[in-house]
This record gives sequence, structure tokens and C-alpha cells, in this order.
Amino acid sequence: FTGETDFRSATFNGLTSFKSAIFDGDANFYSATFNGKADFKFAQFKDKAEFSSSSFNEDSDFSYAGFNGKASFLSTIFDSITTFSLAYFSDYVNFDSAIFNDNVDFYSTTFNDSAEFFSAKFNGEALFESAVFNGWAYFISAIFNGGTTFSATSFEDVTTFQEARFK
Repeated sequence: FTGETDFRSATFNGLTSFKSAIFDGDANFYSATFNGKADFKFAQFKDKAEFSSSSFNEDSDFSYAGFNGKASFLSTIFDSITTFSLAYFSDYVNFDSAIFNDNVDFYSTTFNDSAEFFSAKFNGEALFESAVFNGWAYFISAIFNGGTTFSATSFEDVTTFQEARFK
């Protein structure tokens, strides 16, 4: 995809595959609805990736995806299994107020800049095993209702779980 890609408020029914897609400009999925599985495995976002206020109603896979610009999942709802394993965020990423209603996997994910999870809600298992946070990591007021794993995770800068709740 060359230039800005605009899928704002789009509805995707059935399997949606952007597997190995390359977005050279901004990729705007603001308020998009994915009613089937969403496959972004190996996708490359060269500029801003905007998924704020989107809904993923089935499994979503962002494993091995590369985010080279800012990425936003602000207030995004993930209703099924979500995978970001081995994804790479080179710039700021925002998961503030995101809701993960099933398991989420950030295994070996690299966050090179600030990663924000303010008031994010994890209702299933949250796996951050072997993740690397090179910038600030904010989990302020995050709620972890399922199992949570941070084993072998590397926090290289300011990290806060202020007012976070683990059940």
C-alpha cells in the first residue's frame, strides 16, 4: 500500500488478511470492526498505525509485525485471542483503555520507545514473557483479571504499575 491507507469505520466480515502487507504511509483503521479473524502477521507499518476505537470480534494476529511509526490501539476492544508475539514497535505505542477479553500474547515483543497501557483491562491471560521494554512502560491503573506472566521480561527504563490491580 503506497501513501495513506484509510479504512476508518470500515467493517470486515469473515477472514481479513493483511498478512505480510507493507503499508508505506499512514495506515488508518480508526473505529474499524473486524467480525472474522484478522491476520496482520508479518505486516510492516512504515509510518503511523491507527487502530484506536476498533473492535476485533474474533482472533487477531499481529505476530512478527513491524511498527516503524507511532501505533495506537487506544480504546480498542479485542474479544478473542490476540497475538503480538515477536512484534516490533520502534516508536511510541498506546494501548490506553484497551480491553482484552481473552488471552493476549506479547511473547518476545520489542517496545523501543514508550509503551502505554493506562487503564488497559486484561480479562484473560496476559503473556509478556521475554518482552523487551527499552522505553518507558506504563501500566498505571491496568487491570489484570487472568494469569499474568512477565518472566524474562526486560524493563530498561522507567516502569510503573501504579494503581494496577492483579486478581
